[in-house]
Amino acid sequence: MGDSETPSAPAATVSRTPVWVRVLLVASLAVNLLVAGIVVGARVGHGRDEGVRLPRDAGALLYLGALPREDRAALVAELRAESPGGPDRRERMAEALAEVRATLATLRAEPFEADAFARRLGHQRAVAARRGERAEALLVERVAAMSPDERRAYADALEETLRRMSRRARD
Repeated sequence: MGDSETPSAPAATVSRTPVWVRVLLVASLAVNLLVAGIVVGARVGHGRDEGVRLPRDAGALLYLGALPREDRAALVAELRAESPGGPDRRERMAEALAEVRATLATLRAEPFEADAFARRLGHQRAVAARRGERAEALLVERVAAMSPDERRAYADALEETLRRMSRRARD
């Protein structure tokens, strides 16, 4: 190799984010916006002076989170097994992404049809409500099967979660 020859620098490889990751991010954003809308709507209270009301799902998550880890894992596994697409995460994800893609198409349509968009969101809300209702029923079954000592321990765990939330709200 002579002085005039310099080793060429390795070509910079530009890595593009896979389409499924971008779609998943859009789906996540859509869900976050939906939750934010629910929280803001609850805060506004439609003119009533009721203060903040947590969405039903937020309460369910609070109760599920206080369960012992094994019970929570079993409950989640049962919900997954019963969900559309069954326990196969790929099928469930494909169905969720198809819902978001349909919503994206509605958003991009010209002329924009607000009613069609509202129907898409309503459908997604209904699916989430059905899942929430099933989770609630499974939670009731699980708590009903607990011994009195297990139920007291569960109540203590729930109370501790509430204490932590109260401290965070004050900070």
